[in-house]
Amino acid sequence: MKRDLKIPIAIIAVQVILAALAGAFTKLILQNTSWLLQLIAFIIVFVIVYSLVGLVYLKIKK
Repeated sequence: MKRDLKIPIAIIAVQVILAALAGAFTKLILQNTSWLLQLIAFIIVFVIVYSLVGLVYLKIKK
């Protein structure tokens, strides 16, 4: 990961934790579906939440 955005380690940790929790919640909701659909949904939710937390931090920082 590039450090050019100067996001603190604590914010990165919050990003990862929130994204993992959202992905796990999505996987729990989709537990009766195929594992491939669960995996795809987890990845999509993880990326979206991770990006949103970073964008919110950068907006607040300005």
